[in-house]
Amino acid sequence: MMSRRKELTDAPDKLSDKERERISEWVLVTWESTGHRLVPQLGRLWESCRDWHLSNGVQRASWEATFRRWIRKEEEFSRTTQKLRNEGGQGKLLALLHHATGKKGNKQ
Repeated sequence: MMSRRKELTDAPDKLSDKERERISEWVLVTWESTGHRLVPQLGRLWESCRDWHLSNGVQRASWEATFRRWIRKEEEFSRTTQKLRNEGGQGKLLALLHHATGKKGNKQ
């Protein structure tokens, strides 16, 4: 029996028009209240997603699904960052950024 798995590929330079349209619709449906601000940023978000995967040598079977996950993580990180800023938690925000990037805080 043959495997139905898609072949892993490097990130393409850009998504197809059809993929971009589906992702734009998905963003608007998923984030009814904030999706309108995300759609204009999709080009920048795709470049960040693609660059990260290329620089780390990561291949994927579905770049559309990978990009949706990237957008979800971007929204989650943005909400957390905004919440910490609103609570005056600069120290917490820096700790979160250090944790996300794998950097250790400077001891003084």
